[in-house]
Amino acid sequence: MPSSTRIMAPQIKKTGRKIKAGNTPTEKLPVYEPNIPEPTSREELLKYWLNISLDERTANKVLWLTEGGAKVSRMTDEVCPYLDRPERFDHSPQVLCKESIWASRCYWEVLYSGWVVIGAAYEGAARKASDGPCGLGENEESWGLGWAGSCYETWHKAISSRVTDVPQCCTIGVYVDQPAGLLCFYTVETEEDSKKKEVKLLHSSGTKLDVGSVTQPKVSVLPPSSAEISSKKTATLVCVANKGFPSDWSLSWKVDGSSRSQESSAGVLEKDGLYSWSSSLTLSEQEWMESVSVSCEATRSGQPALTGHVTRHQCLE
Repeated sequence: MPSSTRIMAPQIKKTGRKIKAGNTPTEKLPVYEPNIPEPTSREELLKYWLNISLDERTANKVLWLTEGGAKVSRMTDEVCPYLDRPERFDHSPQVLCKESIWASRCYWEVLYSGWVVIGAAYEGAARKASDGPCGLGENEESWGLGWAGSCYETWHKAISSRVTDVPQCCTIGVYVDQPAGLLCFYTVETEEDSKKKEVKLLHSSGTKLDVGSVTQPKVSVLPPSSAEISSKKTATLVCVANKGFPSDWSLSWKVDGSSRSQESSAGVLEKDGLYSWSSSLTLSEQEWMESVSVSCEATRSGQPALTGHVTRHQCLE
C-alpha cells in the first residue's frame, strides 16, 4: 500500500509569512525549564513547537523525500539514488529528522496516509541489518507508534501496547520532554463546533515512555569547616550529586543511621543533558561532635540507593 508522511507546521504569522517545516530554518526552542507541568491542550503544546525537516542522509533507499525534507513517500520498491552512508537505514524503511531533541522539550505534528510508524530514537540507534533490530520500537533505543488495522499500537524493546477505543486519525502529534523522560503521542483533530484543532492523548501505559536511560549520579558529602564550628557553633555539611538522569532523583540525610528531614534542590539540567542536585544539613556543634558518620542518599523509584558519607574521625585527620 502506498504511504506518505508530511511534517506539519502550525500557521504562525511572522512578518506576513507562514512558516512551513522543512523549508525554513528551525526556530530556537525556549531555554529548558525543569518541573513544568505536562501540557493539556494543543495551545499549550504549540509553545514548544519545533520545525523539523527530514535528513536525506539517514533515509532508506526506498523512501523519497520531497518538499524540502518535509514529506517522505514510499510508492513502490523502486530505490532512490542515494549514496551509501554509515548513518543510512539499509534494512528498515525509515528516516530521521535533522534536528536533535536532546535536553529539550518540543512538539511536532505529522500528517500521514498508509502504513506508517512515527516515533523517536537515539542518534546511536541501530541502522544496519548487522546491528540487530532496526525498526522504530524494535530495540531499547527507539520508540514507535503506528496504526495496526483496528487500533493504535506503541512499541519499545520489541514489546507492543495496544491503544484501544481511539479511532484512526490522519494527524499525529508528538511531544517530547527528554530531560523528564517523557514521550507522548496525540491524535490531532478539528473540533466539530469550531475550526480550532485540539489534541487527544492516546491513553495507554505505552504512550508515556521513558526516553532517557537511567544514569546513576555520583554522590559526595562535603564536611563542615572548622572556622564555622568555632565561630558559629554549627556544622554545615553539603551533599552534591552529579551527572544523573532523569530529574526525579532525590537526596536525604542520615546521622548515625537516623534520618534527618532536610530540603534538597530540584535537579539542575547541565549542558551535557544530565542533572545535578545539592542539599545542605546544619547540625549544632554538639550534634556534630557526638556523631560518628553523616551520610547522604540519592534515591529514585526502582533504583538502588546511592550513598556518600563523611565521618567526624576523617575530618580530624
